[in-house]
Amino acid sequence: MPCFLIMSRVSTALEIIPSLQSASINIVYVTILSEILLSTISFKSLVASSCWPELHIS
Repeated sequence: MPCFLIMSRVSTALEIIPSLQSASINIVYVTILSEILLSTISFKSLVASSCWPELHIS
């Protein structure tokens, strides 16, 4: 009986691991996208401040 419990726990862990991996991949993907978005916004604001300094809000 304990052997059966151990096997069921192992199978449950093996079912959980792929969902954790996909969740971490999604987190990395969202983090990369947000970094790209933030760098694009900061680059645009930098260009805007250098082109139109009177419109730049500090």
